[in-house]
Amino acid sequence: MWIHENKRVFGDRLIDNKDRDWLDSVLLEQCQTTFGLAKEEVFNATRIIFGDYMQGIDVETRIYA
Repeated sequence: MWIHENKRVFGDRLIDNKDRDWLDSVLLEQCQTTFGLAKEEVFNATRIIFGDYMQGIDVETRIYA
């Protein structure tokens, strides 16, 4: 989640792949040194999917909270 948020806040503002690759390397380095996680532990799925199930799955109106 931490990497995802950083990529949305900072990565979405970068203009080329060189800078995006740099950000990825910095984030992975911090995951390794701070959290003790290897790349394989961080990216253990091909795609992360988030959903809104706070009020249940059958709710029509999804209020942003």
